[in-house]
Amino acid sequence: MKKEEVVAFIKKETKRLREEEQFDDLVKANRFDELKQLEYRISKPVHDFLYQECLDLRDEEIEEGACFVTATWFASCTGEQNDSLFKSPEQFAYRMAREGRLGKNVAALMLDGWDLFEIDNEDYFSDRYVEEFEEKYTFEGATD
Repeated sequence: MKKEEVVAFIKKETKRLREEEQFDDLVKANRFDELKQLEYRISKPVHDFLYQECLDLRDEEIEEGACFVTATWFASCTGEQNDSLFKSPEQFAYRMAREGRLGKNVAALMLDGWDLFEIDNEDYFSDRYVEEFEEKYTFEGATD
């Protein structure tokens, strides 16, 4: 499988999560229990690719407003480190932080050195680290 095919699969799956599973609506309504129970799909060829190669997603390969759902998919379906998933994990974290409180929460953890798969659901689907993000990582233009 080629990287382009993996990126297409991820886009298709995150689109399905947003449209069929109402991911964005569940996030806005703070319905964390339902978010935790969604079916996050992955195919064997995609899993094998991620296991064998660095994905190194670039900004232009992630649709606008789809960072948090993409991160959630990675957290649920892979055991890969952030630096093999994203060309620039830090840049991705700041971009995700623009998507709201949950984005800031996960961004703070990423910027503190946590890989997405390491974050437990209790911390992932909370706003426990939003204040830390705002105090420690926000700078002019970072979340605008």
